[in-house]
Amino acid sequence: PFELAHLTVEVETSRAIAAQLLRHRSMSFQEFSLRYSEATLGFEVCEARCKVGSNRQGSADNLPEDVKAWWREAQGDMHEMAEACYDGAIERGIAPEVARFLLPLSTTTRLYVAGSVRSWIHYLEQRVSPHAQQEHREMAQAIKAIFDTRFPHIAQALAEGQEAA
Repeated sequence: PFELAHLTVEVETSRAIAAQLLRHRSMSFQEFSLRYSEATLGFEVCEARCKVGSNRQGSADNLPEDVKAWWREAQGDMHEMAEACYDGAIERGIAPEVARFLLPLSTTTRLYVAGSVRSWIHYLEQRVSPHAQQEHREMAQAIKAIFDTRFPHIAQALAEGQEAA
């Protein structure tokens, strides 16, 4: 029965996290196209964290404050430059489908994601985990809140199953 019920959510995230989301191939995706439309530029800022152990996605918030400050400034500088270059390209008549190549992975994008309840259960098990990248985990937690509202009995059964494990 979990393959017969579906949920579609609208997600706004960075292009970097969208690329991770697309790896969940059991779902269907429709992303807002920058090929035909000029971008409404927004950038996702992430906090500097250091790598932890052998977990490929794990990170910890224990960098010195001067490193964190440098990281915030570097992101701001890069976002300003990307926006100025993108706007300059559009002003010069360069097509949006070409100008988008100037945009970094931190550029925000909008996707519609559709999947069966079974696919969402698997996705949430993987991405709400503390082992998932923090930015993706935060997005997955927001999706989980929607899932829990739309499928309260399933969410309760899953929670009870996790408590029993």
